[in-house]
Amino acid sequence: KVEKLTFGSNYAIQGIPLSETIGFYNNTDNTYKLTVTTGESPKYELTVDESKFTIKKGERIQIKITLVFRHYATMGLTGQVQFSLKKKSLMGGESIQRALRFQLEGVVPAYNEKDLVKSSDDEQFRVGMINGVLSMVKNESVVAFKYNVKDEFEKQDYEFIQSVYRDIHHPAILGMAGIVLSSSTILLDGDTVTDLQSLMEKEKMAVPFLLRCCSDCANALLYLSQHNIIHRNVKPSKLRIVHHDITNEGKCTVKLHDLTTIYKLKKGELIKKSPGTYQYMAPEVMELKEHGLPIDVFSFGMTMYHIFTNEIPYGDLSNAQIQQKVVSGERLPLDKPFPNGIAELIEKCWDQDQSKRPRFDVIVSKLNDIIKDYSQ
Repeated sequence: KVEKLTFGSNYAIQGIPLSETIGFYNNTDNTYKLTVTTGESPKYELTVDESKFTIKKGERIQIKITLVFRHYATMGLTGQVQFSLKKKSLMGGESIQRALRFQLEGVVPAYNEKDLVKSSDDEQFRVGMINGVLSMVKNESVVAFKYNVKDEFEKQDYEFIQSVYRDIHHPAILGMAGIVLSSSTILLDGDTVTDLQSLMEKEKMAVPFLLRCCSDCANALLYLSQHNIIHRNVKPSKLRIVHHDITNEGKCTVKLHDLTTIYKLKKGELIKKSPGTYQYMAPEVMELKEHGLPIDVFSFGMTMYHIFTNEIPYGDLSNAQIQQKVVSGERLPLDKPFPNGIAELIEKCWDQDQSKRPRFDVIVSKLNDIIKDYSQ
């Protein structure tokens, strides 16, 4: 029984249709006539493939409902489809009215090609197989990723990245700022300058800054875990430094980026294969055992180790050597100076038993306490 329309998404991309199929089954001895009416709005088009049906005894029908926002909108992202069901008879029949509503959280804007101005030839970072170029659109800084959709692989990449970035919106995650449909160009936030690993390789960073980086990353991963999403490749190079917020208290210092490796788990689902980087990879991933959200907790523990020691975990070992150590339960020594509470948190995050690793709400709370204590 369908209670509302979801279109499989909380967000739409301007100009790109969302669709949902609704089924009806007649388990009575009567024949019914079904009439479908869609609501109207100047912001979107809501259509059905057919609007009138006759449903006989034991018959099933399916109705495809399509929603497309022709204009960018931040309000009025709701509407409904009305279903009128009437028993077919010579004397007329009782009519049953039913409405299914939808409500989206937002619309990602589409821009014209002329709105996009390249501001640098320097490649910023890679998403999928494409390197982004720093650009401006409507006086906003973005990173533009242009895809050749005539190439089947790039077309698949383009469509996949659209669907991934469309629904993920969090201050500590580098998100989708818009799209240029005419040139198959995806625009991501342009407010970052480098990744955390590259920055740490150039200069020694202050502990308060590093603590804020960990807190932002943990909050991003908490958001993903609340939506049953695994990132599957957490590490310092996936944390982008926000250029105008580095010294601002209370704002994001880093944004988690590269959502091309994410996986959305179904309720109760575990998987056996995940991508990732061996230096940060959980033992259950290495052994192709069933795993879920706790693999990101393990990687986050390794990421914190890297951040506070400025050393790549197992940096001088081969993948085979790393696997041998991690699978056997051997961990890196925590004998260097860490802020109070960090070594203990790292140890809990990289626990061999994934069921014993803390959830990200616990990690965020612990980091808040550590930051508060450190600032006193």
